[in-house]
Amino acid sequence: MSGRPPDDGPEADDPEDGPLESATADPNLTGAYSPRSAEDATRSIDVDLSLEPPASEVHCVSGSLIMSIGSSAVYYCGADGRRHAFPNERIFFSWFEGFDDVITVSAEGMARIPLGRSVLYRPGRRMVKVESDPRTYAVARGGTLRWLTTECAARETYGDDWNRLVDDLSVALFSEYAIGEPIVESGAGCAAVPEPVLEAAAAVSAPTFPRDLSPGMVGEDVRALQQYLNTHGFPLADSGPGSPGSETDMYGRLTWLRLMELQRSLGLTPTGLLDPPTREVINS
Repeated sequence: MSGRPPDDGPEADDPEDGPLESATADPNLTGAYSPRSAEDATRSIDVDLSLEPPASEVHCVSGSLIMSIGSSAVYYCGADGRRHAFPNERIFFSWFEGFDDVITVSAEGMARIPLGRSVLYRPGRRMVKVESDPRTYAVARGGTLRWLTTECAARETYGDDWNRLVDDLSVALFSEYAIGEPIVESGAGCAAVPEPVLEAAAAVSAPTFPRDLSPGMVGEDVRALQQYLNTHGFPLADSGPGSPGSETDMYGRLTWLRLMELQRSLGLTPTGLLDPPTREVINS
């Protein structure tokens, strides 16, 4: 697990993958839309936000992930020398696989880095919808949202399990995005395709985990893991998402940290991953 983008492309701080890449237009802003093409066209946050190097001195390494001592907030150091916040863990995991590469800096050092824009969803990774609007949108570069006008259009674009790839955006976050051209269906083979069947949710009444889990994964077994941690002396939070009674289906930073604490207490290697040795102990 690493903090590098989960693909085979250049790393974010590679000079060949900096703001100059933004000169190449994203073909998914209009017309046909391909999730893979949208992802490949925008390989870094610098490109997505059109960040350019500043003329003044910078206080962080471009392309790095940083956090300050005593805070759980993680920022992306952009090519513009500013720190850009991840509004939530789902957005973070659309760009990175984990937290291993996060650099801790002093509170004073963090204060010297000016605050920039919020990081947006990586194009192609997830679809989004605002809580007050039933429309589902694909994401293109720069936070351009393209409405998938029908279920058939969504299925053609993301496959039969499209409705498992939709995240809700708050109204406040929705305002960071811009509405683009709608995506319409081609009509090829949609009419005969049945409704997607969602997998049965894993039972959470008993702490049995049949698969390994790691940061970025989503599922009811993640919720069950959070419930297990909350009821076995390792609560994720006192209130809000992850707290007892408010567990989520997203394996994020708090789950990772608390699972490491549990592993240390059990004499296991503190990886923060629900790996086979940890599952064996919990399932027994």
